Amino acid sequence: MDNTITQTLTKLAEDALNIKTLDCQPLSQGGSRRQYIRLNHDEGTLLGVYNPNPIENQAYIGMTSHFLTQNCPVPKILGVANDGLHYLVEDLGDQTLLKLLLDKRVGDTIPEEVLQYYRQALEQLAVLQITAGANLDDSLCWERKRFDKQSMLWDLNYFKYYFLRIKSPGFNEQRLEDDFHRLADYLLEAQSDYFMFRDFQARNIMIHDGRCWFIDFQGGRRGALPYDVISLLYQAKASLPHSVRESLLEHYLTVASRLTIINEAEFRARYGGFQLIRFLQVLGAYGFRGLIEGKPHFIESIPFALSNLRWWLGHNSLPVDLPELKRAVEGLLE
Repeated sequence: MDNTITQTLTKLAEDALNIKTLDCQPLSQGGSRRQYIRLNHDEGTLLGVYNPNPIENQAYIGMTSHFLTQNCPVPKILGVANDGLHYLVEDLGDQTLLKLLLDKRVGDTIPEEVLQYYRQALEQLAVLQITAGANLDDSLCWERKRFDKQSMLWDLNYFKYYFLRIKSPGFNEQRLEDDFHRLADYLLEAQSDYFMFRDFQARNIMIHDGRCWFIDFQGGRRGALPYDVISLLYQAKASLPHSVRESLLEHYLTVASRLTIINEAEFRARYGGFQLIRFLQVLGAYGFRGLIEGKPHFIESIPFALSNLRWWLGHNSLPVDLPELKRAVEGLLE
């Protein structure tokens, strides 16, 4: 990590919190440009963050402030530098829900301790989507205000250019584009006035003091309920058994129905369509971060993501015809 970043963050901790940093520990970088450093001091630890995108930082800080007023499990912002590029957050440790799952599971057997955290995460997600997200200032949604058609087409083309074209270039571009539009139009028929976390996966759920905590929600926007549930239950590397996925989905629907009117038949009818677009978006991300940028974690996750897509083909049918997309996906799986 650049010494200037470390110096700025340690100075911010001293000025904002009146603490003296004893030592610093850079943390591994994920898929974004954000850089994290753990600052150790006399009373404990905190995290320093550097992100060169000030608009994204404003979104994260603003959303955090809002969700804290709604008693949502998000880490507190402890200080923000004048440049808007450096800030301090509460340190929730290193235990993610994904790490806990991978450490504890034995084959397809997942301990009750882990399943309980998954249930808790889904309960808190429902509150975030329906209750806490209801009066969120939409201007904080910096990439798009909603998961609208443009957002969907961006995700589908992300898959096309960063995965499909690399791995299976033999497709008809116009026919595939037509299928993308038909899929997006179908998904837009779902009710979409909720807060959509956007990347609600077990890697973004911290386990701290016996509770689930949410991070990395700055890409959130208005959207439909199923997308986030699918992001968690079908996270590629987590590879949850399908019986567990169905049980957790039932739990989510029970909890969400207490917060708003849920038409379960309608929810389930569009569930497969949202599965498809999420699976394709994930492959696009793995293609860009893995095949192009060469990051090992993303390359290792590709077979799990393809397994999800293979399962989808055998268990779903949509009321819209997507012949070129289906042909392209089948070609990938071959």
